[in-house]
Amino acid sequence: MVVPSGGDTESSGLGTDAEGGDNPKMEGSGFKLNPNAREWYPPPSDGTDEESRCLYITFSNGYPLSENQIYLFFSCMEFGRYVEKIYIHKPRDSVPLFGKITFKASFVPAAILNGRDQVRFTVFGRTIWCKKYNRSNRGR
Repeated sequence: MVVPSGGDTESSGLGTDAEGGDNPKMEGSGFKLNPNAREWYPPPSDGTDEESRCLYITFSNGYPLSENQIYLFFSCMEFGRYVEKIYIHKPRDSVPLFGKITFKASFVPAAILNGRDQVRFTVFGRTIWCKKYNRSNRGR
């Protein structure tokens, strides 16, 4: 165990656990964490805005995919660890037709598109189209 210079384990708030391990003592350490707090996620490592890290996806009419199916597909492509979130638009009276995938790094959409405007994939026997997400094209 590392002991801060000029002090012993008791005065520094560090010590051994009941089994003799080197775990720090948390009693009286001044930490006040909310056990009901939401998990914190750091911002994307490449510092880019969300729009540049997104792909817009469309489904064939009547053949949508779930968030889990989309995640599994991108995991098979070795991009699963970069998926930050998947949003599927779910209208009340019809099946989903489109969605958005946000990645943790901006290179992922570029790697998936590989220089093309849009790409088509067959996922679990269903077709999805992916293109660069552009907020200004919403509603067109």
